[in-house]
Amino acid sequence: MKILFVTSHAFLLEPLGTMLMSAIGRNYQHKIRLVILRRGNVVQQVDRWKPDVVAYSAMSTDMPMFRAVDKEIRKKYASNGKMPFRIMGGPHPTYSPSVIDDLQLDAICQGDGDRAFPELLKRLENNENLERIPNISLTRNGAET
Repeated sequence: MKILFVTSHAFLLEPLGTMLMSAIGRNYQHKIRLVILRRGNVVQQVDRWKPDVVAYSAMSTDMPMFRAVDKEIRKKYASNGKMPFRIMGGPHPTYSPSVIDDLQLDAICQGDGDRAFPELLKRLENNENLERIPNISLTRNGAET
């Protein structure tokens, strides 16, 4: 699978969660790319690379940027092409799980993702049911939260 990680910045604080999830993804032979919101065009990267998964790592202070980018992605792919699976991890969805509905995400990861994220990717790859993965909450569109 192709996974595009999106973080707001990489120089003020090391994005340890993103770095860990990226390493885990590579360990499972997934193709990984990173876009830094403050330096790159996320929608353009999604357009060019066509990832299967867009994985946001968000802190609450950066939510206006994430909302704007995700809105563009939804607008572009709602009528034109296959929408990538969109998941958000990091402090914001852990403490503000309503973001799943606010951004109409497919899933959020609350707390540690080192076991949850690879299980989610495995199930996505095999078109299996995504319910009951510890630390993963799914959108209300036919799935549990």
